[in-house]
Amino acid sequence: MRIDKYSQFTDAKEIEYIKKLGSALSGADMRIIADTAAPSREMNIQAFKQFAEEFGAKISVEELKMPPEFTTVIDRFYKALQDPFFEISDEDLKIYESCSDRIASRAAAECDICLAEELHPLSLSAQRGGFKRMIWHCCADLSTPNPKFFAHIKKYLEKYDVCVFSMSSFFPKADVNMRALLPSIDPLSEKNREMTAAEISFVFSKYKIPRDKKIIFQLARFDASKDPLGALDVFAEVKKEFDVSLVLAGFCPDCPQGNELYLQTLDKAAALKDAYVLSLGDNNFEVNALQRGADIVLQKSLKGGFALAVTEALWKEKPVIASDIGGMPAQVLDGVTGLLCSGKQNCVMQIKKLLKNPAYGRELARAGKKHVQENFLITRHIRDAFQIFGGVMESIRKEGAQ
Repeated sequence: MRIDKYSQFTDAKEIEYIKKLGSALSGADMRIIADTAAPSREMNIQAFKQFAEEFGAKISVEELKMPPEFTTVIDRFYKALQDPFFEISDEDLKIYESCSDRIASRAAAECDICLAEELHPLSLSAQRGGFKRMIWHCCADLSTPNPKFFAHIKKYLEKYDVCVFSMSSFFPKADVNMRALLPSIDPLSEKNREMTAAEISFVFSKYKIPRDKKIIFQLARFDASKDPLGALDVFAEVKKEFDVSLVLAGFCPDCPQGNELYLQTLDKAAALKDAYVLSLGDNNFEVNALQRGADIVLQKSLKGGFALAVTEALWKEKPVIASDIGGMPAQVLDGVTGLLCSGKQNCVMQIKKLLKNPAYGRELARAGKKHVQENFLITRHIRDAFQIFGGVMESIRKEGAQ
């Protein structure tokens, strides 16, 4: 079975336990409804589907194809989750509601479990149709959302049988059965597999990035919440004392604000020696190589979710400095598996600490990789997902036996 390929990363008892949990999904008929054009990295729909189907589950994945104005509103909704003061207009809510009937029409077919992925299909719960159970998964932090926005979506959220979030600290104030499903990475994927020195060198050569000095690397989309301009400010301060390079890599969101910030980042980096800005898109091979070729990985976000880019860097045994927000403190145990930072000057201080003491950085990096292996690999993720979905299937079977 596919799960056996991961026996090198965990013990045999864990693999057998996952198989036992998977057996509870045998015969389950499930539908996953999502905007697969912008999938949640933290659920990894296709991986879950492949593992569950090996145990006899039948799973179909349906893509929501919505008009552009709906997608724009969803983007604004995500901003409202990060900023309680972000303005959600009546027009935003009107557009969302105008599409709810179209989304609810997906409830016509029957199945055991329907999984609605992220905010896009949330209103599906308004019409249960033939779904015996409904689960909603969201990777965003709903603990302090925009009040107007949350008051509007709460009516949909509370109609789900189970709501799954990346961390318990992300739970909203709502009357619903909530479960935490910590995200994970796949160590055998193109983004996380081992690489040869030649592969790593190829990517650095492609982008003309010299490796004759220490490299600080940050991977994040070009969004204000990821603070690429702030990362350049930090680099400028560090550069006064240490001859290092900075690589900011990510993708440019398909919106005017994202493109504008990307151009601002390019302009600011051009004025700094040894600063590189790369728009990679979804190139997992290059991301892997750049992370592995870095000496220090930075994640200077102002707001965010779990931050799988941090997980990836820790797995690659890199010393990581991350902001003390979202899911990063669960991964970067300050002074144990990496260093946390808050604010520009503190970030500068933490980078200098690692540059002055490389042995300390290596110690943190070793502990970081061990922490990921024990807590954030796909084997643990599948185990926990099987517990949630298997438990739901058990309730359906008990109900049917009555």
